[in-house]
Amino acid sequence: MPLTARRFLIGITLAWAIPLGTHAVGLDLVLPVLLVAALVAVQRGATTLLDRTVLALGQLFGAVCVGGLVISWWPWGFNPVLIFGTAFTVVAARTPTRPRLGDRRDALVVLGWLAVTVLVAVPFVARDRVGRLALMAPGEDLIRHFGLYDAIGHVQGYAFLHIDQAKPVMPDVGILTYPQATHFLYALLGRVVGQGGLDWFLWCELGSFSFLVLAVLWAVRRVAGPGAAPLAHALVLAPVAAYLLFGDLVAVFTRDFPNELLALALVALLTAVLARPLHRTGEQVLTVCALLVGLSFAYYLYLPPIGLAALIWAIARRRRLRWWLLAGLITAPLLVVMPLANPTAQQGTVLVVPGTALEVDRPVLAVLLVAAIIGLVAVRRAPAVRVVSLIFACVLAADVILAIYQLVVVGRTVYYFEKLLHLLIVVMLVALGAVARRRQPVRFFRFAAVSAIVCALLAALGGPYHTKLGSDGLKLVLLVEKGSPDAGRDTIAIAEQYPSGPVVVDLMHTRYANYFATACGAALRRDVAAAAPWVALLWPNAPYRTYADIENALTASPGPVRLLVSDPSVHTLAGPNGPSNLDLAQRLAAEHPDKVLLSAPVR
Repeated sequence: MPLTARRFLIGITLAWAIPLGTHAVGLDLVLPVLLVAALVAVQRGATTLLDRTVLALGQLFGAVCVGGLVISWWPWGFNPVLIFGTAFTVVAARTPTRPRLGDRRDALVVLGWLAVTVLVAVPFVARDRVGRLALMAPGEDLIRHFGLYDAIGHVQGYAFLHIDQAKPVMPDVGILTYPQATHFLYALLGRVVGQGGLDWFLWCELGSFSFLVLAVLWAVRRVAGPGAAPLAHALVLAPVAAYLLFGDLVAVFTRDFPNELLALALVALLTAVLARPLHRTGEQVLTVCALLVGLSFAYYLYLPPIGLAALIWAIARRRRLRWWLLAGLITAPLLVVMPLANPTAQQGTVLVVPGTALEVDRPVLAVLLVAAIIGLVAVRRAPAVRVVSLIFACVLAADVILAIYQLVVVGRTVYYFEKLLHLLIVVMLVALGAVARRRQPVRFFRFAAVSAIVCALLAALGGPYHTKLGSDGLKLVLLVEKGSPDAGRDTIAIAEQYPSGPVVVDLMHTRYANYFATACGAALRRDVAAAAPWVALLWPNAPYRTYADIENALTASPGPVRLLVSDPSVHTLAGPNGPSNLDLAQRLAAEHPDKVLLSAPVR
């Protein structure tokens, strides 16, 4: 038997023997690590361990997006043996090679990634589950993202393909058709490693932010190229890492936008591999296609400008890209799956809806814009820099077009403009790698001083216009930021003390804490539909409520309701001049004793 055939047979045997063995002994949690390691071993387009690992993670996410379509329809759900056996079989078709360890430039990327990840992880490790939830509670989007993740875990497939089965967990069809590859990945990994629930979801969000940090730092280093000195890399990577820790992107994490985190990471990888293609043309084409598919399935708002830049890049290199047309024909239908599955994407007013994204730091954005342009212009003749400039121009044009549209329609920029600014920020951060390509070492000392000042200012001052002492990232790292402790405590109390039974409505604290605990508690209890009238009643930006409003919510409730009240001084429902929450609850219980229960959770 030829050696190649023998290796293939051995690979196929191991591909199924490994997941069968780990499943038999309850060690499925090692399978994702082994799959990444296997894909790292068979890479041909990159040589160093860091390059191969980062590329493998991006490629695997795109593969998971496509594989999820199959998993959603086959009858075995999240069966780890079948999923990983199939994945290992695909990988076994290639012969593994040993990667190079890398150099000091790779070490700088890893050091920066570990530093930022550890600093952001400390507030999570130092707190219990209540404290972690409290930290993330100010981002009320967490409720919807967790509900979608829970629905996917329940049906063991994409929720948009099993809407009827997912409705008992999350009745909102708009959420069930939302871009959900990130949530699918969380649910799949949770099933494989034997974890789940809100705790696992929060840790996965932290992992997504860590991947974003790694992707951006790696992309900066790749754009800088192998010719740049380690000192030049360090002086560029330091302020980029500082921005990731203290700038606007940390708020994408703490405000609970997990799919945006992964999409931004994919954008960084795409920018890097388009600027400096992989050594193997076939791997380059497959990698670009996988990253584009992942971007569409995770957060397709970013697809038009990035997809346009990738299309221009491919057309310009059409004679050198083997099979690029075939790959494009296969990829194109996949890029429209998620937009077509989401009916809200087909509404013309979706781009002007308000949201909870924080306003981007305008002065720092301007500084980044100037620095990126200076760096790109200074080395504009380099082919890699020209590609980055193309991507930068496409993204900047998208921001300008959306800003004009929103100003014309609603008179100001809103939610999705801030989201597109996040995209622009990532591209600009990656573009800073061009600064390290300049061969003028004497000026690096000046740049070092400027970098140190920028890092210090990012950490010391916060707010959109630096009007607060301490940035959000600094407060997070120093454990000063606690989020919404009342919302976190009440949510966990509702889930643990009242796992079933009547709808539970929190009336014990501030308007936002009551709203979050009621909505998130309902999501944890899988009681979202029954709690919907009360969640609407407690919306914190709504006018203060009257007793008639409360009775209407009770009438709309399909069953009994448990009202959590304790402090007679809390007036957050009817306002400071109205009756207290306790008075309103007692009146409602007296007039509707068959439907209203009064309780206070044990703290």
